Amino acid sequence: MARLVESFTRAYPDCRYVVTSRIVGYTAAARLGEQYTTTTVQDFTLADVEKFLSYWHRLIFINQMGPGEPAQHAARRQTEHLLAAIKGNERIRELAINPLLLTVIALVHRDRVKLPDRRAELYDEAIAVLLGKWDEARGVRPEQPILPDRPFDTTDRRLLLQSVALHMHEQQQKEIETEALQELLRQLFRPLVADEALADKAVDRFLRLIEERTGLLVARGDGVYTFSHLTFQEYLAALAVAARDDYVAFTLARSGEAWWREVILLEAGHLSLLSKERTSRLISAIADQKPEPVRYYNLVLASECLRDVGDGRVDQAIAENISQRLRVDLEAPLIQSGWSRLFKKEEQLTKEWIEQRSAAMNALVRAGAGYWTQPYGEPEWVEIPAGEFTMGSGKDARQVDLPAYAIARVPITNAQYRLFVNAVEHPPPRHWEENRIPKGLESHPVVEVSWHDAIAYCQWLSQMTGKTITLPSEAEWEKAARGDKDAREYPWGDTFDRLRCNTKELGMGTTTPVGIFPDGASPYGVLEMSGNVWEWCRTKYENPDDDEVDDSGAWRVLRGGSWVADANFVRAAFRDLSGPDYRNGDDGFRVVVVRRPPSHLDL
Repeated sequence: MARLVESFTRAYPDCRYVVTSRIVGYTAAARLGEQYTTTTVQDFTLADVEKFLSYWHRLIFINQMGPGEPAQHAARRQTEHLLAAIKGNERIRELAINPLLLTVIALVHRDRVKLPDRRAELYDEAIAVLLGKWDEARGVRPEQPILPDRPFDTTDRRLLLQSVALHMHEQQQKEIETEALQELLRQLFRPLVADEALADKAVDRFLRLIEERTGLLVARGDGVYTFSHLTFQEYLAALAVAARDDYVAFTLARSGEAWWREVILLEAGHLSLLSKERTSRLISAIADQKPEPVRYYNLVLASECLRDVGDGRVDQAIAENISQRLRVDLEAPLIQSGWSRLFKKEEQLTKEWIEQRSAAMNALVRAGAGYWTQPYGEPEWVEIPAGEFTMGSGKDARQVDLPAYAIARVPITNAQYRLFVNAVEHPPPRHWEENRIPKGLESHPVVEVSWHDAIAYCQWLSQMTGKTITLPSEAEWEKAARGDKDAREYPWGDTFDRLRCNTKELGMGTTTPVGIFPDGASPYGVLEMSGNVWEWCRTKYENPDDDEVDDSGAWRVLRGGSWVADANFVRAAFRDLSGPDYRNGDDGFRVVVVRRPPSHLDL
């Protein structure tokens, strides 16, 4: 389909084009060339959620109570209650940014006092509500029973739709022709009735009930039926797979296909409500599956399953093993393996490689296993021994002697910085909406932070850990980046290699998750010392010997370059105004543990 779209674009180059796709399907060969720009539809903000719910509840209560103040009051009260529940539950809040899922949440909230925490539970409740739980509670019955001699309740309806959903998903169909659907239902009803005529009547009554009363399966015209949203098809298919005796083998045969990814995640979530042993068996099998469509794919999928499952619903040893294997794979050098020869021949391979590693690091961070530890996000430290090193280059080179210290292996990430923002109600970076990290950037370095923001973070982390933590001095930063054996130009040596860091030569055009360039490590094993973001130092630019942390408003040193700059040990400065005029979007920072508590940390 992508090739057809590109061909059409070339045939009519003066037209404008917008092509829409689910994110999960837009990968590898499906990506569009021909100068297409990839964007994503914005998620709902909390203000959007509130407006949506106010309209939704108003419509519901006016329909039930008629126009007037009582209906308006009931709608306002219901909106307030649900909005408070969404704000108080991070997992539910993640779902509420999607309009369809917000509708599902609203439906479930009307049916129970407390919203479930897990996606699988939420969908299960939603399906039950849509299939007639409300009608049953109110004593409403279909005009004609589905079966003449036995009840056909919510569970029966769901089991029938599970079979339909799995059939459609196996055929990779979002639509099914009316005749094909009727024949499939006829086969499912035939064992339950005496003859073909009764089966035909049951099919007609079932379709009328499902379409008119539930909204799950709807006629789209042109003689086809479809689930009202692909999410419902995926969830019902997941239930059908989970009910199979060969559920593991069935899942593994499809685990490499993007079309089945959501089904597998929902299957794991559903199994976790039934059996810890069955859930552990599935996730372990996914992680061990060989081969995989792209590097890290199976471990990332297994890790995402763990997140959908939640804590305590799977063998802890399996969860720890998956995170450990992801970390080991990410830290394995890649350039020596021969991948670089392929990258230099084809730019697209470079981007795919970065995307694959980014997906792996994001999965690692969501699992709580990044380059830091909970509960405060304390960085993983790299010890830098005492002694001399060569600082500067050319005629400015000189020997500098430093005491021992420890430096963070990677820059501080959004995920770590959020812990600080939430703990002390510190103003978040200006591009965070509603104090939330932009979606998918948890493992990226935090940016748009001022020098004083970085110092405030250090002081908070010092209090939480009992260690003396601050920004590195310029000398501490350079020694960690260069080592003490030579005056190399880059952390890895004297020859530039675009695959060792995120700079303009790589062509990504934005920040990348920390830690995905193991080949760019410094002699001490410190990562990201070149590229990705500029890093604040505590040293004053106009007086390199002054590392005082004070409120003078002096220009402060930045080191390291960024994704829009060069890769070598560039020295720059910015005067930290910490006010409305402050803007230097790719500034980040890392921190050090100093062995002798300096007096200047008392700011």
